[in-house]
Amino acid sequence: MSSSGLKRLLIGEDPRDINRLVDKMTKKSVTPGRRGAFMHVISGLEMALWDIAGKAAGLPVATLFGG
Repeated sequence: MSSSGLKRLLIGEDPRDINRLVDKMTKKSVTPGRRGAFMHVISGLEMALWDIAGKAAGLPVATLFGG
């Protein structure tokens, strides 16, 4: 799957449902062992999702993690 494939997976989704979205992206990965450049892309997208969640809540991301 390409990054444009990930884009199609995420469009229209609730960006605050981070765990489900990361799971959805990871399950579509064809990389054995869930590693490689594709996982770096998913990690970057996950960081962006956490940023969206923090902004939506009006809180720093660290606070969302309990810190």
